[in-house]
Amino acid sequence: MPIEHTPPASFRPGRPLPIEAGAPREAASIILQYRRLNQAERYRSRPMERESAAWRAEVPAEYTDSAYPLQYYFEARSGAGVTLWPGFKSDFLGQPYFVVQPQGALGLALQAARGDVDPVVADVQLPAVKTSLL
Repeated sequence: MPIEHTPPASFRPGRPLPIEAGAPREAASIILQYRRLNQAERYRSRPMERESAAWRAEVPAEYTDSAYPLQYYFEARSGAGVTLWPGFKSDFLGQPYFVVQPQGALGLALQAARGDVDPVVADVQLPAVKTSLL
């Protein structure tokens, strides 16, 4: 069952992160599975609510209050079974989850360390971040 979804560009630590998805009518329920991008943590789940053609849920503010990016995927249930979205491709390649980065100095420093953004943003020099994990 395909799900339509555009990941948020970023999130503000300490504020709720709204997530929205579109799914076919046969979807009986969708559960948002999320966690910080920290392999030591378990996924948390939140049932999504159907509002017209869209399904909505929020990652709670107290959970986003972290320096870690967030990863999430959808678990959609219908009479035909369960679908995980985005899931793996048929060749088992790809990233089976979405990732959203935190806003602010730490989020920008992490992105700069990976070369995703210029380290000088709004005339503020960000500290150099060296890590072998990024």
